[in-house]
Amino acid sequence: MASAMSARPTIADIARECGVSQSTVSRALRDHPSISEARKRSIRTAAENLGFESRISARTLRGEGSKLVACVVPSLSHPFMSCLIERLEAEGALQGYHLMVANSGGSPNAEKTIVKGLIARQVDGVFFIPSSFESSAFRLCGSVLPTVVVTLQSPEWPSIGTSHEEGGRLVAEHFMESGRTSCLLIGPHDDEKFRGFDAYLDSRKVAGFRVERLVADGWDEGLTATVQANLLENYDARSIRRFDCIFGNNDLAALGALHALQDLGIAVPAGIAVCGFDDSPWARVSRPALSSVAQPVSLMVRSAFALLQRLMTGETIPPGERSYSLKPHLVVRDSTYLGK
Repeated sequence: MASAMSARPTIADIARECGVSQSTVSRALRDHPSISEARKRSIRTAAENLGFESRISARTLRGEGSKLVACVVPSLSHPFMSCLIERLEAEGALQGYHLMVANSGGSPNAEKTIVKGLIARQVDGVFFIPSSFESSAFRLCGSVLPTVVVTLQSPEWPSIGTSHEEGGRLVAEHFMESGRTSCLLIGPHDDEKFRGFDAYLDSRKVAGFRVERLVADGWDEGLTATVQANLLENYDARSIRRFDCIFGNNDLAALGALHALQDLGIAVPAGIAVCGFDDSPWARVSRPALSSVAQPVSLMVRSAFALLQRLMTGETIPPGERSYSLKPHLVVRDSTYLGK
């Protein structure tokens, strides 16, 4: 038996050893309640004997204590990231996981340091929001540790993300239905949300709808002040009125626009409507309350844990089950709603 197995044992090897199906092994290693405790113990023992500890930690195989997973994020102060971490912690606690959070600041160098530490600690799995899918640290993490990308989607990597293009289409549709005709897009130069916005206009063959862009990017609350300053530097109370709507690629950018409009004495939404993305707590408490595209965070977290657990047990996951795109929805509030 040993000579027939690969250098890195798989779930199939454990299944043959125990005389059960691969799905039974996968459920047992994930501590699924449908598998008896006796069966779980026999499968864990077989997994240890076959050297499966390289794929899932010894304490997990033995059922000892909580498992340790990490979440690498580009910012701890970004309101959406804070919500995501809270949900990950809550879901992890329900499933017996401890969550370790690491802030990369969106820096590839910081990611390298973080990943080396995670590998040294032999964490059971990692949730990762990389600075780039080309990041060498992210690729190292994905090759050594079970790793799931959250909030972003890539067919190359196990990932759970929201369709940002669909979110952009929802905003464009809302502005069009509200009778808006000229929009300022605020965010990175090449943003999927803005591609979705443009795609909606193209699909409707809208003529005369003007779109301009203000490039701004950031992961923390400093983005709000930056956008506010840039708008006040480039526009006055008269010139800003060539737009009747503004779409920020996240709530921080949209709030910067909202503050600048208030400084210029522009009524929102009567003069200019403002919409953000992420539906963060800040969107709900701003004045006026900010319309925003909401990501299904609870579903994202549950799906991410389910996918990570499959990776941690060494299950071979078919390409069609490795990457998921979730649907966003638009939450309309006072910053875009004129009423009847």
